[in-house]
Amino acid sequence: MKAVIPLAGKGTRLRPHTHHTPKPLLKVAGKPVLAFILDDLLELGVTEVVFIVGHLRDTMREWIEAEYPRIKSQFVQEKVQDGT
Repeated sequence: MKAVIPLAGKGTRLRPHTHHTPKPLLKVAGKPVLAFILDDLLELGVTEVVFIVGHLRDTMREWIEAEYPRIKSQFVQEKVQDGT
């Protein structure tokens, strides 16, 4: 099963926390928000995820590949960010 997760936002309302850390990697209860989502998707049988990335995309990609190597990941860069 596949999933698509939009992660391209800049997280401007969470600044200064998001200047160097992508919003999905901010921790809640000691764990990045994205980890909660990916753990749930794995439990549901998702094996492939398309991540729509933008702001701090390299940081996001490195974290995902290091923490979730068993997920087949594809990264698509959002060229134009139109806002929420």
